[in-house]
Amino acid sequence: MARPRRPLVGRTVAAVLLCGYSASVRAQEGPKIPTDPPPTSMRKPLPHGIGAAPKPGAPQKRSPTLSEVDPNLAKGPLTIDQVVSVALSINPSLAQAGERLFLAEGRVHEAASALNPTLTVGPGGSYIRHIAQGAYGVAATLPIDISKLLAAATDQARFAEIGARLDVNRIRNEVVFRVESAFYAALRAKALENVAVENLQNSLDAQYDAEARYKARAVAYIDVLRAQTDVADAQKQVIQTKSATKNALGVLANAMGIDVMQEFDVTDTGAVAQPPGVQPPGSGAAPAPLTELPPRNESGGLKAAEQSAQSLVYGQEFQGVLDEALRARPEVLEADANIAAAQRGVTVARRSLLPQLDIGVGYFDLRTQSGSNVDEPQAFIGLSVPLYDGGLARARVQEAQATVSSAVTFRRQSADQVTLDVQQAYLALVQARDQVAVANQALAQARAGFDLARVRYTAGVSAHAGISPLLELSDAQAALVLAEQNQVNALYDYNGARAQLDRAAGRFAYVAHGPGFAEVPDGKTVGRIN
Repeated sequence: MARPRRPLVGRTVAAVLLCGYSASVRAQEGPKIPTDPPPTSMRKPLPHGIGAAPKPGAPQKRSPTLSEVDPNLAKGPLTIDQVVSVALSINPSLAQAGERLFLAEGRVHEAASALNPTLTVGPGGSYIRHIAQGAYGVAATLPIDISKLLAAATDQARFAEIGARLDVNRIRNEVVFRVESAFYAALRAKALENVAVENLQNSLDAQYDAEARYKARAVAYIDVLRAQTDVADAQKQVIQTKSATKNALGVLANAMGIDVMQEFDVTDTGAVAQPPGVQPPGSGAAPAPLTELPPRNESGGLKAAEQSAQSLVYGQEFQGVLDEALRARPEVLEADANIAAAQRGVTVARRSLLPQLDIGVGYFDLRTQSGSNVDEPQAFIGLSVPLYDGGLARARVQEAQATVSSAVTFRRQSADQVTLDVQQAYLALVQARDQVAVANQALAQARAGFDLARVRYTAGVSAHAGISPLLELSDAQAALVLAEQNQVNALYDYNGARAQLDRAAGRFAYVAHGPGFAEVPDGKTVGRIN
């Protein structure tokens, strides 16, 4: 049974539309690119993780499915907040960072325990002249840190723990950015798949029409061959885009930390934003025919160079984003904590030349051969002053000072990298915003050109001797597909650039739950130097 033919367009067309409208499609004044700086604030606060964040002692040998994470997640397409929530709960990189943080906390407790008093009990016996006699001793020791050695070692471990905690924030910043980038890549792949399916439907309609016209001896067989070729190409694009969508969802699953073989879908609800000041495609009226040429400047050239130069200037808010990044990025704060830890290490390196003072009290009990007890309280105080350690302290101090210098240099590198990240992310956002404006305008023009080509083909205006009338429609359809693809890519480039700028500013790093810092720590906490 033949498929019902879907009409290309209405048959009644005014002559003025056929003749004059092509001029408006052929030449237009360029799209208005906004010169105001793009917004640099994050979309909204990060969502909470689903369930408890991964903790040491309960490692997962395999990545779970969505149903194992939350049965409700497998019931419908996932939003961007849901995929971020899953990642914050089960991402393996975050889990490993949490393990390292717990290890660092244990080392802090270990170092701090050296300042605490100790109590020991020593039951046993003495063997004198072949006679065993029972004895026991109880001793309490209180360390006196006169050289501040134990305090320096504790501070060193504490700053190392702060660095490990900031490393959790750093990895969270990277994980959320990776998840959002993969999410937008999946949405992009789905949108391109929809473009390919729409193109296939248009090609099938054109093939049906060409075959019907050929049977009526209205067109040559070359039109049928051209239509069949367009259908084959469109089918190829559908196959490729469906595979790309599947691969993109697999990358997203891996970024979240769920089973890569998990079947799921995503939705753009609450995730995709149009650039402010840029009209979405199809929102405006149809372009009117040109009545005169675009204006030129005094030198005779078009104003394109001036417009493009204005679109790539730094806005006033750029410095604010850079200051925010240098204040909040975990990499910079972690470098400050590493400097403070290395500085405490210089004191610890001198331990072989520092005096030590120990005070202890105890009780001794000895049962003699005759059965009587000898019990005596004991107390001791000891002061040891090293005189010469063979150059050990000097070598250790040299190593520690080199560690401090290396940490300071690494901090500078971190600040430079953060500055570069912000610069690149900001320029990518400006560029993406401008490309959306151009792509939206081009799509509107390509869609108008395709509609006009269908009208002309249906009305027979494009039929000329020796020329296939389907050629104009086929070219217009190819231009429409290209414009739709460019618009999809521009839109998701822009939304990806938003996530890139948020990552560069460190806005994904801090949440009110889970390991790491809930907010940006102050300079005193991380031992920041001036």
